[in-house]
Amino acid sequence: MPTDFVGPISTFDGIFNQTVAFYMIRYDKQGQLLSPQSLDHLMAHVVKEKITDVLFYSHGWNNDFPTAKARYEAFLTGISDTAKAHPHVLRPEVKPVFVGVIWPSTILVWPKDQAPDILATSETEDFGEMLALLSPETRAEVALALKDGKAVDNSLARRVAEDLAMTLPNTEDEVDSTPYSAQDLLEAWTAVKNSEAGTAPPAGGFSDFGAPAPDGDVAMAGVFRFDPRMILRAATVLKMKDRAGVVGKNGVADTLKRLLQETDARLHLFGHSYGAKVVTAGLLHAGAARKAQSVTLFQPAMNHQAFSPDVNGQPGACRPVLSRVERPVMATYSNKDVPLYRIFHLVCRRAKDLTEIAAAGAVSRYAALGGYGPQTLAPGESAIIALPDAGAAFAPQPGAVRLLGLNGANGIDGHGCVNNARTWWAALNQLR
Repeated sequence: MPTDFVGPISTFDGIFNQTVAFYMIRYDKQGQLLSPQSLDHLMAHVVKEKITDVLFYSHGWNNDFPTAKARYEAFLTGISDTAKAHPHVLRPEVKPVFVGVIWPSTILVWPKDQAPDILATSETEDFGEMLALLSPETRAEVALALKDGKAVDNSLARRVAEDLAMTLPNTEDEVDSTPYSAQDLLEAWTAVKNSEAGTAPPAGGFSDFGAPAPDGDVAMAGVFRFDPRMILRAATVLKMKDRAGVVGKNGVADTLKRLLQETDARLHLFGHSYGAKVVTAGLLHAGAARKAQSVTLFQPAMNHQAFSPDVNGQPGACRPVLSRVERPVMATYSNKDVPLYRIFHLVCRRAKDLTEIAAAGAVSRYAALGGYGPQTLAPGESAIIALPDAGAAFAPQPGAVRLLGLNGANGIDGHGCVNNARTWWAALNQLR
């Protein structure tokens, strides 16, 4: 791709029975806008063509440009076909434009036919960017272990953790801005290792599992060896989590501010996986007086307390978003999303909290919104319904509801399964 391109990347005839322009706006890993001319063209197009609705979507984990483009096209076509099948939903005056975000979410390289799961395994993984964060000596030892297919011992794992911890500031964490420590990373890797071995606690609860051993090393039932691929994958989860927030804050926020302040079009935000963090961080920092019309988060790789009024004495970082959108925020979740239901809370956590005893059946404080749904909002602020079939009515919700959890246990079979009839129906209902 060139550094910038002017105008829409393509147009679609017959979408919502009209011609719809499709723009792609690019940002680098620091959130710097790489498509200023395209953005200016978009702004002029919205005003000149009297666009009524801007559909703004951010992809998530491990989407390169072709993959993201294909997913955006499938989404746009899907909701258009859904609208044609249910013509009573869409207002006749709707004239939309579609905007897809491109941000560098790919560190590991995956087969083209593989869904972008958070800790999936691949024969084509390229750990170069993560290895570059290590000291030369540690990098060489880990690279040799990768080449030979050997595990690394606890001493090398600790040195890897010490190097990587310094690169994980988590400046945009949803509930805990404390930097990750080497011990946090070691605990997380142990939890994932034990989960793969079948010795982890039930999903959602930690109890005192994984508490540090008296000598400061990680308690692993006497086993002190790690698969180096697992270490680098898990660290990448945290790296991308932080990057999504940075892109949202430093880049997407300015774009959303322009759309809200320089046009009258209704703004609809969509985000999948870490893309949910991109759009929520963007809206959080946009600082526009006018509200977005809707926010729809598909399998958000975000902490379930992100919108909570009280997380250890302060609100979740995303809570202000609830007052910056006209409609309740929609968030899908599914217990069939293995990365978010079984893995996320093992990786995205800190050791200082592991000794807190969880109540039986309680959800981990580090559980994902996309795995467990909203849990800790104020009474009446959240509601949960089953993700409706296409054509089924969304039950009216009390006016106090600001976050609507859509239980996708029937309809969302995996982390990447968000282009289907039910999710298109949910998105279409936001355009009413």
